[in-house]
Formats: sequence, structure tokens, C-alpha cells
Amino acid sequence: MKDELANELYAKFPTVLTDTCEVTGIVTKCHLDIGDGWYDLVVAICNGVLSNQDRVKAANIINEKYGKPPIEYHPVKAVQIKEKFGGLRFYVSGGDEFDRGVIFTAESMSRKICETCGQKGKTRDDGWMITLCDEHTEQRRWRKQNESKATILPDSGQVG
Repeated sequence: MKDELANELYAKFPTVLTDTCEVTGIVTKCHLDIGDGWYDLVVAICNGVLSNQDRVKAANIINEKYGKPPIEYHPVKAVQIKEKFGGLRFYVSGGDEFDRGVIFTAESMSRKICETCGQKGKTRDDGWMITLCDEHTEQRRWRKQNESKATILPDSGQVG
């Protein structure tokens, strides 16, 4: 993902995508190893888990008012966000079943969204599973064909 988009995500969702060590105070950012096309899926996941955190907080206010035990909830922290087998993987610590449902839904949707541009895509297997639109599939095919045509000149180590 482009640094500009990644930085936007870190700024919008610091409680989900960054973590601060209680002992050292060092802030670490979740590594975003995905294409720009899945930006909106990450936004949807972060918004979903944050709304769930708000729901739990509200429920606990009501529970406290009526003397009920609080709902035990550990906020979602993204550990790793990457592409695997052509789909989005959003690994977290914390959360509950609602959060896992939000993540599962976005991960499932990623198989129909081009990782590069965010348009309609499909998962393709050209030796590597990847989800792309038709245009980016052709660009990838062309790039692979032209890279394979490059030859190494004998004894020179130069590409010709």
C-alpha cells in the first residue's frame, strides 16, 4: 500500500492500527502489506470494530446502572494485514464474535475486489493466487511475459 494511504489509515484509526507499549511508550504500527485497492475494506473493518466497541461501552453503562456484570471485551488491535491466497487477511488480538464477523465479511469481499485498484475483480491463479480486475490481470501478464524475455549476456552479467 502506498505510504500516503497507509498514513491516512494510521491517522484515522490509531486505536486499531497502532499499539503503544505500556512499559517503553514505543508506538508500533500494524504492517499493511496489501494493495491500494483494498483500502476501503480496511476502513470498513476499522469502522465496524470501533462501532462494536461503542456498543459494548453503552451496554456496560446500562449493565452498571441495573447492577448487572459488565461485558468483558478487549478492544481489537490489528496485528497483521496482508494478502494471502488472493484474499485479504486481517489478523487481530482482542475483539468478539461481532468483530470476527465484520472481518470475515470484508475478507470474503476481497475475493471480488481488485487489490490494485478496488474495482470488480476475481481471484486468479497464474502460479500465484491474486485478485485483480481484467485490466490489471492483463498488465501483470504483459509484465511477466516481458520480464521473461530479458536475457543475460554470457560472461558480462548484463541484461540484453
